[in-house]
Amino acid sequence: MESVTAAPPSPVEIILFCIKHLPNSQIPQIIYAGNSRLSEKLKEISKEHQLKIYQTENVRPSFETENILPALSTLNQLSNQILVKRIPGLAYLFGNAQSQPISYSQGFGVMTKFLSNLNPLSSENALLIDFNKENMIIAGNENKIIKIFKQKNLMLNDGDQFLKKVVVSEIEKWISSEVDHSYLNDYIANKSIHPHSIPENKEDLKIEKSIFRFLLRDSYRNYRSETGNNNNFHHQILINGDYVSLYFSNEELILFLLDSIQPLGLTNLFVDKYGVLPVLGGIAGDNSILPVHLLDSNVISLLAKVFSISSKTRNETPILNVIIEFEDGSRLEELITKGTLKKLPATSGKSVKLFIQAIGNIESKTILKPFEKGVMVQGGSQGIIFDTRNRPIILPKDSTERMNTLRNWRKEMAN
Repeated sequence: MESVTAAPPSPVEIILFCIKHLPNSQIPQIIYAGNSRLSEKLKEISKEHQLKIYQTENVRPSFETENILPALSTLNQLSNQILVKRIPGLAYLFGNAQSQPISYSQGFGVMTKFLSNLNPLSSENALLIDFNKENMIIAGNENKIIKIFKQKNLMLNDGDQFLKKVVVSEIEKWISSEVDHSYLNDYIANKSIHPHSIPENKEDLKIEKSIFRFLLRDSYRNYRSETGNNNNFHHQILINGDYVSLYFSNEELILFLLDSIQPLGLTNLFVDKYGVLPVLGGIAGDNSILPVHLLDSNVISLLAKVFSISSKTRNETPILNVIIEFEDGSRLEELITKGTLKKLPATSGKSVKLFIQAIGNIESKTILKPFEKGVMVQGGSQGIIFDTRNRPIILPKDSTERMNTLRNWRKEMAN
C-alpha cells in the first residue's frame, strides 16, 4: 500500500486554525507577506472574524529575489504600538522621532548589509559581533543575504543554563597559567550565582577572559548552525567593544577574535569602541551619509589586517615570504612558518606596499595572487598579522607546552 504525504497547510488554513483554537485574548495580530493572490481571501477572513491582518509586499517575489524591508517596516510599526502600550512616556519619545524607531538587532542587521555592500564581490562577507551584558548578537551575510543570530549572555542572565552549557576543560585549556581544577570549578559555579562579580586578581581575570572566549566560540557555532552560513572567509569582522574593551586591550582583542572565530583568508578586524553601530543602523534610513563619515573616523577603528593562511604542511615549515616596503623606501623581509602568529609593523593611517610569495604548500593561493607583484595596503593600529595556525586551532596536549604556546602568542601580539 502506497503512503500518502499530506500537503503542508496553506497560510489561510494556519490563520483559521489559530482563530478556532486560541482564546480571543490570545489571537495575535497577523502580518501576511506572501502571495498577493490570497489578498481578497484574507480580507474576507479579517472582516468575518474581526481579525487584524496586515498585508504587505511578498518577502520572496521570486526564488532569486528577497524583499524583506516592507515586512520589517510593518513589523516595527506593530512592535512599537505594543511597546507604547506597555511603557509610559514612550509615545512622547516616538512622537518626536524623525522616523520610525527600529530594534537594536535590526539596526545591527542594517549595518551588516551596509558594510557587506562596500565590497562588490558576493563571495566576500562581513561578520558583526555584539557581545554585551544582555545578549550576544552575530550578524553576517552570505551572497548578500543578511543572517542574524541572537542569544542571551548566559553567564550574566541565566546561571543554570550557563552551568549546563559550559565545558570546563575548554575553558581550562585556553588559560596561559596553571589553575587548580577545583578552584576553576568553584569560580565558574560562583560566577553563575554572582554574575556581576569582578576578577580580584590576574589569575581570575585570565579565567574570565577564557570564559568569554568559550561563550563567543559557542555563539559563533550556533550562528553557523542556525543560519546555515558555513563560510569561514570573512572580509571584515567588527566587534562592539563597548563591553569587552573593559577586559581586553586592543592586542588581546585581536587574539580573542582570531581564537574564537578562526577565520580564513584576508580579514580586516575592526572595533566599535563606543557601541555606535546599531545606532548608525537606525540613522541610516534618514541620513545615509552619516554612517560613512563615522566609519572613516576613529570611532570605529581598524585593529589589524589579518592574513589567515591554512596549510597541510608540518609546523615550523616555511610557507610564505613577506616583504613590506615603507614610504621612505626602507624594506622589511620576513619568513613566515606554519603554525605561528606573526605581527608586522604598518603604522595606522599610512600605506605600505606588501609583497607576499607562497613558498610552501598552502590552500587558497588565489587570495595571495595579487600580492605577488605588490599591493598598497593600510595597516591597523596593531599592524599586519599573519596567522598560519591549524583550522580548527589545535593546542598541544602537554600542559607546559600548551601554556608556553599561549604565552608566545600573547607575547607576539604585544610586540
